[in-house]
Amino acid sequence: MKLLEGKVAIITGSGRGIGKAMAELFASEGAAITVNDIDADVCKATAEELKKNGFKAIACKADVTKDEDVKKMVEDTVKAFGTVDILVNNAGITKDAMIHKMDDKLFNFILDVNLLGTIMCSKYVIPIMKEKQYGKIVNTASVTGLMGNIGQTNYAAAKGGVIGFTKGLARELGLSKICVNCYGPGFIETRLTAVKADGGDRSALGMPKGIHDTAIAAIPFGRAGQPEDVARVALFFSSFLSDYITGEVISVSGGQLV
Repeated sequence: MKLLEGKVAIITGSGRGIGKAMAELFASEGAAITVNDIDADVCKATAEELKKNGFKAIACKADVTKDEDVKKMVEDTVKAFGTVDILVNNAGITKDAMIHKMDDKLFNFILDVNLLGTIMCSKYVIPIMKEKQYGKIVNTASVTGLMGNIGQTNYAAAKGGVIGFTKGLARELGLSKICVNCYGPGFIETRLTAVKADGGDRSALGMPKGIHDTAIAAIPFGRAGQPEDVARVALFFSSFLSDYITGEVISVSGGQLV
């Protein structure tokens, strides 16, 4: 039996990376998927790839910080698939700087995408889930939200806020049989953590090799996590296997927090 047979899932930030791994895994387990990304081309390409492989999917370009975008994404999902059973708030971003060099615009931008986006997307699916007395809301925290990190006070604040929001919302929605949980990825191998080419564009995604190698050395498993490692935890939280679990945080970090 497939774990998500007949379920409908919205996965934000699922055009690429960890979110795409989730979309592929959830679809293989029977869910219809709303693929969301702020990049319309990436979003459409992932949805088309899922459909080509025989899965149910729609593409929905949306900025999770914009009320009208989120509302339309939920409405489009209901129009296409009839309901929403699962929301995975995966969309997120980092912009690092030491706090004394960080302006308010940068700090607020990270809070908006990582925390406000999670709150706003949750707000629009809750009425649907409450009406049928069932739902799974899965949020993305981070080990940074649990332990902090130099140059990431904005990100730590946002992800710490996600953890608090998860626990508060779990209490609010318990009587409605809606489970709210979150996972905290550690160092996961994506385009954001790839090693930059020496002498490359300083503004390009990725990180210097020295910083990358130091991060790996701090992981007891001795390797970066893979997007699929995170996707499997999200699947657990989204399936009937976790029906009596709510308000919890699981670190997906290869022992980084041990």
